[in-house]
Amino acid sequence: MGRKSIISDATVFAAVGEEVARSGRLTMDALRAATGISTGSVYHRYQSREGLLARTWLFALEKFHEVFINALEMPGEFPGELAALATPRFARDDRESAVILACGSVSQFLSEQAPRDIMDRIHAGNERARSAVRAFSKEYGLDLVACRLALVAYPLASVKLYLPTEPVPGDLDHYVREACRSALDIGRMQ
Repeated sequence: MGRKSIISDATVFAAVGEEVARSGRLTMDALRAATGISTGSVYHRYQSREGLLARTWLFALEKFHEVFINALEMPGEFPGELAALATPRFARDDRESAVILACGSVSQFLSEQAPRDIMDRIHAGNERARSAVRAFSKEYGLDLVACRLALVAYPLASVKLYLPTEPVPGDLDHYVREACRSALDIGRMQ
């Protein structure tokens, strides 16, 4: 019977995210220095460097999609506002996952060598999120571009002002809320 690992996936993924955010790439030496996990253990656990990177992206993406889609479906005084606020709140509540998504690019984490099953889950999750935004747009009679700006682009750009070097401040929510309302008001007028 094999030994149980003392390092969690979440710890490894956080280290991967920090390294990619800091240097723009991942080396096994940097990962070993950050976590103490050997290169052999990385390959045993994640099959390849590409597998590790893809699993890191999937881990963060699935966590964010759950928060975002749930917020988008919540009723509120101003529809969509909770979804827009999901991004800065996620960045405060789960900084490590937010750093992966906000400070890395898809091309840094996903390659043609990434495991097909992981890529399929990423594509399915992204389609689920896109479908939720399209449904929101249709339900409220809003322009889809306005919805994408209000719910995704503005909140993401806002947290990128801070991550990975600074915490995302709570007062950022005010600006995200106002940008969301403005974009959706414009989207309603068209």
